[in-house]
Amino acid sequence: MRYDDRTNRSTRIFSAGLSLAADSRDEVSNAEKAVAAARAADDASALDRLTADDFIWVRPTGAVSGKKELLDDLSAGRLAKYYFDGEQRIRIFGDTAVVTGARMLHVGAADRKIMVTNVWVRKDGQWQRVSSQTAYFPQADKK
Repeated sequence: MRYDDRTNRSTRIFSAGLSLAADSRDEVSNAEKAVAAARAADDASALDRLTADDFIWVRPTGAVSGKKELLDDLSAGRLAKYYFDGEQRIRIFGDTAVVTGARMLHVGAADRKIMVTNVWVRKDGQWQRVSSQTAYFPQADKK
């Protein structure tokens, strides 16, 4: 095999890997949007499909919850609606993805900004959230 042939083959393999990563990023981005839509619509069945059974959520208060509590809170109307605030950084590691970004929660009459890190795993061809950690941004001093 000539050097040019090896280089072209390596370039094709590398390009295919980039294409798969880009596809995975799009899939995870769509899954993130689906979680937001499920929360906005109080759609527990959609959120159930997007959430792994062993899901762990570290809430902004530091409390730790699982999938059952997440779905119970959604059904009871105790979860704030949110929208994305800026770019979401999505990093792909094979069948695992890490998403980091800011959200604006609708809390009562005011919005509250949080930072979110979600971990997704592809299981049987579908992306599911396995972990989420959220933290409040510091509030500006009110004078």
